[in-house]
Amino acid sequence: MNAIVIGAGLFGSLIARGLRNAGCLVTVVDSREPMAGSPPAACLIKPEWVKQLPKEVFDTGMAFLRSNYEVEEVSFHQQGTAFWVDPSTMIRPRPLNIEGRVLNIEHDKAIDKWVVAFLPAGNRQLHVPLHADIVVIAAGIWSQPLVDKVMSIDLGLTGKAGTALLFQDRTAAPFIRPWAPYKQIVGFNRRDSFWVSDGTAIIPENYTEVRKAASILRCEWEYDLRRYGKKRPFKFNPIEFSPYKTVTGIRPYSKREPCWCDQIKRNLWVATGARKNGTLLGAWCADKIMRSL
Repeated sequence: MNAIVIGAGLFGSLIARGLRNAGCLVTVVDSREPMAGSPPAACLIKPEWVKQLPKEVFDTGMAFLRSNYEVEEVSFHQQGTAFWVDPSTMIRPRPLNIEGRVLNIEHDKAIDKWVVAFLPAGNRQLHVPLHADIVVIAAGIWSQPLVDKVMSIDLGLTGKAGTALLFQDRTAAPFIRPWAPYKQIVGFNRRDSFWVSDGTAIIPENYTEVRKAASILRCEWEYDLRRYGKKRPFKFNPIEFSPYKTVTGIRPYSKREPCWCDQIKRNLWVATGARKNGTLLGAWCADKIMRSL
């Protein structure tokens, strides 16, 4: 069975893994949107953060992750323990990944297959048709325009932007500190960097440079306090303080519980809208789609 997954973020990558486990030949198509929500993701799963999810969803998602990836534990001392999966092991290029923009999705009744027409990156004219038995739209906030190409159904998606900082110096201890009601600054050591974010989630049109700068400064100061015992001065020696890079993305939010993971037409799935639970719910979706075949 051939499968096409549209979207190579957390959801798309996890679902592609599930389809491969089910014996499918999988092609992943991705448009490489500059504000994709997966690059800044922590890929942390703390039971307290997902307690609103049904136990079956949590158990199924964790079981899929444990069967396919290395699940580690991160201790935040008095704030408890979280599970973590290295995103580089989930989101990584595959030989059949294709970069390009999807132009159309339609079902060819004559051959009983889905046809996805897309424009490869760097190609302005010639579109390429791909044929598959099953198609999964897992393109985050950009899923709605793709669904619109097939049928009129409102996914009710809302995008919310946030930023993470990746520090080169990874010697600080993991931390969680509330800074506003229902908002926390979280920092922990990954294999590639020390990840810090304040959990900001603002609709993109309101995520101004001023708000983004405030979020970055909040994370800078908290990291410096943990690493150096003092806040970064206004004028500082860049050699003394650890450099970092910022990654900003838009998460897909939906009122659908626990998220969209539905067959909207025969062998046409849509999976998105996980809010801040992309790692766990992406794994749950992967298991659900895999078991439906």
